Amino acid sequence: MPDKAAGLLALLFAQNLSRIVALTTEHVEVTPSAVLLRLGQVPAQMPPPLDDHIRTLHAQAMTTDSAGERWLLPGRFPAQHLSRSQLVRRLHPLGVRPRMARNTALVELASELPAVMVSRLLGIHHNTADSWKRIGGQDNAYAADVASRHQPTAP
Repeated sequence: MPDKAAGLLALLFAQNLSRIVALTTEHVEVTPSAVLLRLGQVPAQMPPPLDDHIRTLHAQAMTTDSAGERWLLPGRFPAQHLSRSQLVRRLHPLGVRPRMARNTALVELASELPAVMVSRLLGIHHNTADSWKRIGGQDNAYAADVASRHQPTAP
């Protein structure tokens, strides 16, 4: 279940694995009707089934007796979160290729939302969000430039 939650965060919310493994209970707000996760400036409501996964991870983390961080994805030792490389190894059998998943999600989100919203929601720099919008073909000037570079020359 932790692996599914991490995979869904990469696939749906374009989160880098190093950010996913560093999530703590402080990033989560659980209410009876919703689960909010703060990835950027604005908390995002988690869709099903991710909401149930995050709710479970939050509840498990809250039961740990820890003076330090309460990691959603704890590592082998109480004071450490799961390592990025270990998470990669756990996601591959599920068919999740983290870099490809993140890139696809960024293009999709940037094509559907204004860059400033993508920036605030995901916690990425606004220039990065603008770049993903251009990559997704939402910038007409960029598309025109690419098209003009691939025009065949007249004989």
